[in-house]
Amino acid sequence: MKKFGLVLAVAFICMLALTLKAEALPMPGFDGFTTFHQVDWFQAQVHWEVYAPMDATSPLGQKSDYTYIYQVYNIDGDVHDLALTQFGVLNEWNAPITDGGHTNAFNLDGLLGTVDPTTQHIGVPGSSAYWTFDEPNWITVTHSSYVLWFTSPYVPGFVNGAIQAGSINQNQPVPGPVVPEPISALLLGLGVLGLVARKRRAA
Repeated sequence: MKKFGLVLAVAFICMLALTLKAEALPMPGFDGFTTFHQVDWFQAQVHWEVYAPMDATSPLGQKSDYTYIYQVYNIDGDVHDLALTQFGVLNEWNAPITDGGHTNAFNLDGLLGTVDPTTQHIGVPGSSAYWTFDEPNWITVTHSSYVLWFTSPYVPGFVNGAIQAGSINQNQPVPGPVVPEPISALLLGLGVLGLVARKRRAA
């Protein structure tokens, strides 16, 4: 009986260790949401996470570039409660975007993504990324989009994100790739290398 209890305890500890190892670990300062509120017309949240290159905890798996992840939620409670028709990350820095898409394989912050974008534009025009939700795939009140994502070799900062509801739109800051200053880029690069090395030693 004691041996059986010991086996159960070891199995529980192993499962707990695997769960902790698989826990998503976004970059510090890049795990949150932005509220978009065009008074009387719509209110929305864009939830976001950013993962460093080669981060195995990313829900999209290891990628060689920074991974930018978003999910759009249409909040109830405004006068008109317009359906949301587009979300975009405006790339003022013209940073290269190497890959992108959308998925319903997971959600952010407990949202339930049920709305698939009808079209997506990753890296064009001007290296921006945006996703369109045409009828009948509007993001209506209390509904959320699929997870939207792209990758870029450029470090994260905050850029203009754009929500559109028909002809009404609003811009607010969301994470996006920016051109780093040389010293900042060097320090950030050393930090990422140190993080990768520490994870390898821990493995």
